[in-house]
Amino acid sequence: MRKPKKRNNNNLTKRKKIEEALRKSEEHYRIFASYQHAISELHKFYVVEAPFEQMVQRTLDSIIEKFGYYMAWYAELIEKEKVILPKLWAGKYEKYLDGLRLEYEGDKRDAKCAMSLAILRKKPFGYADLEHDKDFEKWRDFALQYGYRSNQAIPLIIDGKCKSAFLIYSTRPRAFSEELVQYLKGIVDELAMIVENITKRKQAEEALRRAHDELEVRVQERTAELAKAHETLVESEEKYRTQFEEALDAIFIADAKTGTLIDCNRAATRLVGRKKSELVGKHQRILHPPEESTGDFTRTFKQHLKEKMGQVLEAQVITKKGEIKDVAIKANLFEFKGKKALQGIFRDITERKKAGERLRASEEKFRELAELLPETIYEFDETGYLTFVNRAAFAMFGFTQEDFKEGLTALQMLVPEDRDRAKENISKVLGGEKLGGVEYTAQRKDGSAFPIIIYSSAIIREGKSAGLRGIIVDITERKKTEEVLRKSGDKYRTLLENLSQKIFFKDRNSVYISCNENYARDLKIKSGEIAGKTDYDFFPKELAEKYRADDKRIMESGETEDIEERYIQEEQEVIAHTVKTPVKDEEDNVFGILGIFWDITERKRMEERLAQSEKLATVGRLAAGVAHEINNPITSALLNVQRMSNKMKKKVKTIPDVKVYVKTLEKVEGAIYRCRRIVTELLVFSRPTKFELAPTNINKVIKETLESLEEQVKTRDIKVVKALAPQLPRIMADREQLSQVFSNLIMNGCEAMPKGGRLRITTRLQKPEVGARSGRLGEGAIKLVEIEVSDMGKGISKENLPKIFDPFFTTKETGKGVGLGLSISHRIIEEHKGTIEARSQKGKGTTFIIRFPAVKKAKSKINA
Repeated sequence: MRKPKKRNNNNLTKRKKIEEALRKSEEHYRIFASYQHAISELHKFYVVEAPFEQMVQRTLDSIIEKFGYYMAWYAELIEKEKVILPKLWAGKYEKYLDGLRLEYEGDKRDAKCAMSLAILRKKPFGYADLEHDKDFEKWRDFALQYGYRSNQAIPLIIDGKCKSAFLIYSTRPRAFSEELVQYLKGIVDELAMIVENITKRKQAEEALRRAHDELEVRVQERTAELAKAHETLVESEEKYRTQFEEALDAIFIADAKTGTLIDCNRAATRLVGRKKSELVGKHQRILHPPEESTGDFTRTFKQHLKEKMGQVLEAQVITKKGEIKDVAIKANLFEFKGKKALQGIFRDITERKKAGERLRASEEKFRELAELLPETIYEFDETGYLTFVNRAAFAMFGFTQEDFKEGLTALQMLVPEDRDRAKENISKVLGGEKLGGVEYTAQRKDGSAFPIIIYSSAIIREGKSAGLRGIIVDITERKKTEEVLRKSGDKYRTLLENLSQKIFFKDRNSVYISCNENYARDLKIKSGEIAGKTDYDFFPKELAEKYRADDKRIMESGETEDIEERYIQEEQEVIAHTVKTPVKDEEDNVFGILGIFWDITERKRMEERLAQSEKLATVGRLAAGVAHEINNPITSALLNVQRMSNKMKKKVKTIPDVKVYVKTLEKVEGAIYRCRRIVTELLVFSRPTKFELAPTNINKVIKETLESLEEQVKTRDIKVVKALAPQLPRIMADREQLSQVFSNLIMNGCEAMPKGGRLRITTRLQKPEVGARSGRLGEGAIKLVEIEVSDMGKGISKENLPKIFDPFFTTKETGKGVGLGLSISHRIIEEHKGTIEARSQKGKGTTFIIRFPAVKKAKSKINA
């Protein structure tokens, strides 16, 4: 009976599988048909080159119509505003997109928006179940209001860039299968390809049109160029003829073979006093005196035909009236109507020759005057050889006339070390630069050297530099005088540099001019680097403004002032005593300010410590008296309270509410103990303490103190961080007294952090100059052991910080402290020849820094 039933079940399963496969096939066909329809619609737009927005709208309509989705919309990324704005939509709108602005979260790691992610990643992204996907929580209520259950964003990528996307909604969860997403992506990709193709086609058409237009323009331009070239040629010929005729120099053109004159300009006719008709056709010998001719041609004509082509040669011409003129001739060969012709340009240099004669006469006079001067006068040509020196030169340098005739160069007059610099300066002067007086070291014929200063200028001939002339002055005596002055200045500078005071000089505008090395060292510069700087370059704005205000007041009043002011040295504020005085010229006008100051920080601190010591002595005497007066009554009260408490404890069963009375007495007993502890502190404070000093391991004392306070620290939720340096040297100390100091500081730090926190204790080894500025550490201290206790508490205000070591000063609430702990700690540390300082800011915690001199013996080193 069971076997047939099994076969029926198998048949049913096969049939369901076939039906499911048929359903999937039909679904696949439907999706494929929808895809083909959408692609077909897009291709229609491609043919007609429809606008981009029209193609996008048709894509949205096809998706809604053929795929049956609820709603689809298209949006673009506005990069400047970092938002995504809807542009087009299809389907059931229901005002969903009104005013919608999606913040573009593409540059954030926690971006959740499907549209943002699709644009950022350049690939499809969607949420399968809008009601339950946790990343969609931001938009869930809004989506469910309109019945959306799943969505899919498809990016539109054009030319590799993605600045827009399509977002499609469905009323069913998980409505977008992987296959369906690929078809939707295919539609959007097809749209992108069509847009790219249309764009490229339009670009190609536009490029073709521009090329055609450019070709037409070039043809027109070339036609115009040819016409202009012809016109230019005609103009050039006319221009040449005009220039030829209007030239100031005489121009003759002669047949190179026969020497017959072919042409000449008007200047040529004026030069020789003949008409053009009297020259053209005649031999070129007509232009020159008979002695210029050598055979068939003149001397210069022959030279220009051969080796002197293009060179300027001097000659003479003769006028019709027989007047002789000096000329400079430059000639060149050229082709003229198939024949070689020689064109010569003749320049009348008759006046220049006469000027040259006058110049030679002037130079003779110059040489006569130069011989009378006691300084060396010289001239040398462009090659550097001396062409003239006066008698003083021979006396100054020890050379003779025979040396000069054999040839001396200007550089021979200088030591070898100065010759390269002299060459550079000679080039500058020849180039037109004016150098003024330049100092060199001169060298005599015997090799001895002496200092000189040279003043020189270029020799200009025919508009060109032809050499140098100048005067040489022996400055040996001046140098000796300068050396004396320099040594005097060095002494003055040495005096300034060896002063312990800081010295500076500023101009009228409070700009630094100079300072001594002591001041420059504080500013971490060299003294020569301060010129041109102001106080703003070295100090905080508030200090700089104060310094400049003081400068201005003193310069305006003209009176010297003593000022006590704050000053920054090695990033620490110190107190300085400054004397500022105005600097005046001979007419009593103030032109700057001189300042001298020195560090008085230590003196001020000594004064403060002296005042503190006197105060502590007074308070100590008062404390001792008060302690003695109230100690006996407190002891008596404590004994009576204890006696009453013991009796009442025995009557617990017979007296009603006796437990309440016992607790009351216990509170009274606790208060009396507290009074007794205060009295004890007063007595400790008022009496000198005997210390039992011995080499002490500071790290061990700290650890033992922390162990004794372990329970109190834990109950306050305080975490203690220890950073104890190994291999610290020992210090001479009383262990119990040091333990009292550390206990006080640790408990103060805990009380400053009522809600818990971190307390850090650090030990380190410091050099004396880094460790402290106080002189209490002793002259024999080589190194300093430094202990730092820091808390994260509420801190101490700026106005209270200087008072914390005063007796009876406390910032604690009434009943929680009398303000003796830090005073006692301060005294213990000072009697150990150590120092303690506090650094604090309101709300940023407090740090106490203690420093002790280390024991010098090497054997005192220990491990932490």
